[in-house]
Amino acid sequence: MKKQAFPKELVPLALQTNEKLQNYLYKQGRINLLIHSLYLKHGKYIKRFLNYDVIAEAFNQEFFLKNYTKALLLFYTLYKMGYSLDSELFDVGSGATPGGIAFSQVRQHLGFEAPMIKILDKSKIQLNLAKKYCEQNDVQIDKILKKRFQIDNADYDSMLFFSYFICEQGRSFIKELYRHREYFKHGFAVVDYQQTVERIERTFQKNGCYRIISVYRCFALPEPLQTIFHEKEVFVNGCFYEPRKN
Repeated sequence: MKKQAFPKELVPLALQTNEKLQNYLYKQGRINLLIHSLYLKHGKYIKRFLNYDVIAEAFNQEFFLKNYTKALLLFYTLYKMGYSLDSELFDVGSGATPGGIAFSQVRQHLGFEAPMIKILDKSKIQLNLAKKYCEQNDVQIDKILKKRFQIDNADYDSMLFFSYFICEQGRSFIKELYRHREYFKHGFAVVDYQQTVERIERTFQKNGCYRIISVYRCFALPEPLQTIFHEKEVFVNGCFYEPRKN
């Protein structure tokens, strides 16, 4: 995968978010090292078994900014590819909603009005953190849902966003996404492991649907972000389901 430059105009957004959340995301304790090690080696296999009410704060100290940055890059890339970001957002399996904050910031940076964000997660602690993080970043939450996600047999009035959510679901979930695809009037966006995104592509294409737009990118982090992430690059594996135009 060819490395490309991190968009210069996004750097201030990422640095500003880090600064605003510094008091919440300051790393502390051995549990951070344990979570980092577990995710590094076994993340895609253990996510569905974790109790985020127990590890929420340590998890976000390790991964919030990285997941936020991946969402920031995905939404910005989709916009540059010609896809509109003019809907609201429904962040499914939101955690502390790094995706919701990223979506709101990209939209406003591009000149759109601040969107209303709906978030859903089964973890009460994660949702409480989402409220705090959104307040710190002036992001408006329209609705907070504490429950498991089930696809409705009705039109969605927002773009859906799944950040490392689909990898936690059973294999039938992607088939359900395909079966209910016409209900996603504003599409859905995904950030996940590469093999998860490839499974989405294969499932839709196998059934004759070629409206999955995939994004596999490696971005070189500028020095200020390298200091924060302790890494020199960030990989974004994602996709967008482009809804049928009326």
